[in-house]
Amino acid sequence: MNHAETFFAAAAQICRDISFASIETLATELDQLRERKGRLFLIGVGGSAANCSHAVNDFRKLCGIETYSPVDNVSELTARTNDEGWDTVFAAWLDTSQLGEKDALLIYSVGGGDAERKISANIVQAIDLAKARSAKVFGIVGRDSVYTAKHGDVVVLIPQVNPSWVTPLTEAFPGRGVALPGQPSSLAAQADEMVSPAHGLRPAVFLDRNGVIVVPEFRDRRSFAPRRLQDFRLYPEAAASLQKLKRAGFLLTVVTNQPDVGNGLMSRSEVEAMHEIKRRELPLDAIKVCFHGQVEGCDCRKQKPGMISRGRR
Repeated sequence: MNHAETFFAAAAQICRDISFASIETLATELDQLRERKGRLFLIGVGGSAANCSHAVNDFRKLCGIETYSPVDNVSELTARTNDEGWDTVFAAWLDTSQLGEKDALLIYSVGGGDAERKISANIVQAIDLAKARSAKVFGIVGRDSVYTAKHGDVVVLIPQVNPSWVTPLTEAFPGRGVALPGQPSSLAAQADEMVSPAHGLRPAVFLDRNGVIVVPEFRDRRSFAPRRLQDFRLYPEAAASLQKLKRAGFLLTVVTNQPDVGNGLMSRSEVEAMHEIKRRELPLDAIKVCFHGQVEGCDCRKQKPGMISRGRR
C-alpha cells in the first residue's frame, strides 16, 4: 500500500479498536455537566490547541454547554508565559476563571503530560488544580501511561496502531473523531431546553439514517448501509433520544440516500421493510428516500436539497 492507504488503514483500525464504552461514558458525563450548568474548559498544546478551538464552537453550538479554552486568548497566554513561565499558564487561567466543583476540564493531548519528566507541565498543573477544586477531569489522549490517563475521571485512549504515527493519528480524533458533539443524547438533551418558535411554525430535525439511527456495516474498512433485513439494527439509544426531540416539539424526518436500489444491489421492498421497523420503533413523522443510483442526476440525492425541500412541506 502507498502512504495514504497505509495511513487511513491505521485510522480505520483505530475506529475498530477504540473503546466505545469510554466514549459513551464521556458523553454521559458531558450531559450531566450541562444539566448541572457547569462549564467545560478545553486544554491542549500544539495541534491539540487547534482541536480545542474547534471543539469550543461545537460544544457550545451543538451541545449547549458553556465552553472555553485558554488557547483562544493569545494575548493572555503569551503575557503569562512571558511574565510567569509556561508551566503555570493553564492553571493560572483556570484559577482566574474560578474553576469549581460544577465544572470540568477536557484534555486534548497526544502525550497527556508527564510530571516526572516535566513534559507538558502546564497540563499537569491544570489537572492538579482541577482535582484540588473537585472539578471533573476528562481526556482524549494517545498514551495510557500519561498523567491525564492516570488522574482523569474519564479518559478515551486513542489506540496506538502505529507507534511512529501517534501524533497525527491521535490529533485526528478528538471531538469529531470520537463523535462527542454529535452524540444523539447530547442533541436531544439540548432540544429539551429549546422553545418552539413563534408565528405557528413547527421546528423540524432532519436526520440521516446510517451512522445516526441505524448501525452501519463495515466492509473493506468502509461503512455501508445494511443490505439485508437480518443485518438491520437501530442504535439502542435512538428511540429515547428522538422521544426527547418530540417532547420538545420537533417534527422528525429521516432523509436517506439508498443507491443500492438504483444500482440493482438490493430491492426496494427490502429497504421498505427496514423502514417499517423504524416507523414502528421510532417516533418519526416522515421518511424521505432517494432510490436513484449515483449517476442518475436526480435532484433528491444528498447533498442536493430535494428531499429536505419536500420534507418541509
